[in-house]
Amino acid sequence: MREQRLAQIKTSHPLAITYNDQSPLENQHHAAAVRVLIQPEHRYILLSSQRLQEDQVEIRSMCISQVLGTDMKKHFDITSRFQAAFNRPGGNDGTTSQGAGPAAPRCGVDWDGVKAEDKTLVHQMVLKCAEIGHLATPPRTHRRWAFQLEEEFFQQGDKEHACGMPVSPLMDRSTQGGMTRSQLGFFSIVGIPLFKAIVDLFEDAKPMLDGVLANYAHWENNTDLADLP
Repeated sequence: MREQRLAQIKTSHPLAITYNDQSPLENQHHAAAVRVLIQPEHRYILLSSQRLQEDQVEIRSMCISQVLGTDMKKHFDITSRFQAAFNRPGGNDGTTSQGAGPAAPRCGVDWDGVKAEDKTLVHQMVLKCAEIGHLATPPRTHRRWAFQLEEEFFQQGDKEHACGMPVSPLMDRSTQGGMTRSQLGFFSIVGIPLFKAIVDLFEDAKPMLDGVLANYAHWENNTDLADLP
């Protein structure tokens, strides 16, 4: 998460040193996964030809771009470039710059003609949706995820306090309200625009957006906000 990355950088954590302050958690996660997958007993691609070796390099490169794309520091850059690549110009409210109506997605995309860097944006956006996929789950499941994440935030705040560092926003368990008190903002700024952008390109993903909007309505109405389901 963003706050863990910042804390690692501030404290000169070994991971931050290793990866030069650039997405230390994401880099570490991917590197650890690759170390496992290159072991003979875990290798699922048999490198019996030069072509397969080239494929493995391409797959690894693809995975690196996707995993590093989950760093929230890059969120708005990725989403804006995705929208520019696959949507007609429009404002944040879904209207065209002339105000003539909804900004229409590019339907029926000829994927063979899409640039490699734009395909990478699609991969990154899909993984970003998966990373916060609990926003689209049934309300009961989503709330459990939210409160568990809040406890993770508090534990991070505890570590920062123990190190004599200023406690990051939403991470101080001694004050009222953690991240569950800021869900409307997260949905509005990050969650809903992210899933809407995907649905604009992939209509079959609409049930996910419907789930996100349903959970937004639950937080908006303060339904059982203070109680775990």
